[in-house]
Amino acid sequence: MSIIIVDNLSKIITIDENNDYSVFDIINDKYGVYIFIDKVSGKVYYIGEAKQQSLKERIQQYFTKSNSGGTFRKNYISQNNCDFLTYASFIKKIKLYL
Repeated sequence: MSIIIVDNLSKIITIDENNDYSVFDIINDKYGVYIFIDKVSGKVYYIGEAKQQSLKERIQQYFTKSNSGGTFRKNYISQNNCDFLTYASFIKKIKLYL
């Protein structure tokens, strides 16, 4: 599997939940590792693994407001005492490596 870099997360995480996950269609039934990296500094925020569900299903948890979210999302919201909208603004500043 080749590395896919998702640089613009604006269509993937939206306030009205009209999220566009089409960028994940080519990995729909695959398992593997994903990485959240800061666009500017290159700082790695989180490395996760999808092994019981597909990458697409696992990563969608981070971007859907009505979902409880993944570990990174839960930790970010808890540590920064913020809501989903603040988290959504932050997540748009990172790159996603699949």
